[in-house]
Amino acid sequence: MLRPILVADCNTQSGNAAVEAALQEGYDVSFIETDVAREEHVEAMREHSLESYGRLDILFHNAGGGGAIGPLTETTAEDWNHTFDVLAKGVFLGIKHGARVMRRQGKGGAIAQGSGRSLKFPKKSARNSRYSGITKGSTGAENKLRKLDTNETHNNQTDGAM
Repeated sequence: MLRPILVADCNTQSGNAAVEAALQEGYDVSFIETDVAREEHVEAMREHSLESYGRLDILFHNAGGGGAIGPLTETTAEDWNHTFDVLAKGVFLGIKHGARVMRRQGKGGAIAQGSGRSLKFPKKSARNSRYSGITKGSTGAENKLRKLDTNETHNNQTDGAM
């Protein structure tokens, strides 16, 4: 049996394309426009999942974008903030609101998706700082402390487009 899928994306065109592809494969799928940097959007995403499917089993973090690429000495504070809002704060908000539901359910998991493309950016860029912060940060430790044994944070290296 195929599990239902909730597609959340800030881009309605790509979100609807993902829904169409999943429908063609036989999935029960829905879409909600979501900016992961905005807490009220992440809360709405969680509620949409609960209202539509009655539960939240897996939260797959794959939000990305160009972000602040280049030397830190050339990066504006605005670009830095946007990069961290999407790539780090978005993961934090997803885990924060998803883990609340999963704790009540007694199971669930979260995956923070990284991209091999980040390895091609300058080592001292905001983009790579985010990957270090998420993969070496508190999300995995938080999940272990909360006894969500199936809830781990991964930085799966892929060469796919973001």
